[in-house]
Amino acid sequence: TSASRCSKRCASALEHLDERGGVASARAAHARTYATLAESAWGGLYGPDVGVWLHRLDADHENIRAAIACAVAERDAAAALRICAGVWRYWVLRGSVSDGRALNEAALSLPGAPPGLRLQALNGAGVLAAEQGDFAGARARFEEGLALGRELADTGLLARIYGNLGNLAIYEDDIDGAVALYERSAEQWRALGDDRGLSLVLQNLGIAHVRAGG
Repeated sequence: TSASRCSKRCASALEHLDERGGVASARAAHARTYATLAESAWGGLYGPDVGVWLHRLDADHENIRAAIACAVAERDAAAALRICAGVWRYWVLRGSVSDGRALNEAALSLPGAPPGLRLQALNGAGVLAAEQGDFAGARARFEEGLALGRELADTGLLARIYGNLGNLAIYEDDIDGAVALYERSAEQWRALGDDRGLSLVLQNLGIAHVRAGG
C-alpha cells in the first residue's frame, strides 16, 4: 500500500538522519510544515481559490503522504491527523481516494489523538469510504463522528456529518432518512449562522424532496 511504501521511505530517511543525531528535530519540523500547510488547505479547498490550492498540493503530494506515513510510524497521532483532516478533500477532488483512505485510516488507528482532530478525520474517513462505495464503512465512521461531535458539542462538524449521512442515505435510496438528516444538518448550519453551509444542505434537501415526490 501507499502507506507502507511511504513508511519504508520514512524509515530509511530516519535511519540516515539517526547517524547524524537529527531524527527528532527533522521529524518535528517536517510534521509542522505539512500540518500547517494542510490546515491552510482545508479552507482553500472550499473557497474560490480551490484551483490554486489543488496545484499547490499537487506539488507537495509526495511530501504530504510521506509526512503522514512518518507520523504513523512514529505513533504521532496528532501530527498524522492534523494533516489528514486538512487534505482528505484534496484526495477526493484528485481521485486519489484509495491512497487517501489508506493513509487516513492508518492515522485513525493510532491511540491518544486529540478528540477534535479525530472528529475531523472521522468525517473525512466517512466521505472517502463512501466514494469507494463502502457504505457500511462510511456509516461506521460517520456514526462514530456523530457520537464524538455530540460529546464535543462541535456544531460545525455535526452539521457536516448529518449532511454526509444524508448523502449516504440518498446513495442507499433511503429518501425519508435523507430528508430527516438534511433537516438536522440545516438546523446546525442555522445555529452557526453559516449561510453557505445552509444553502448547500437546503439544495440537497430540495433534491431529496423531489426524489420523494413531495
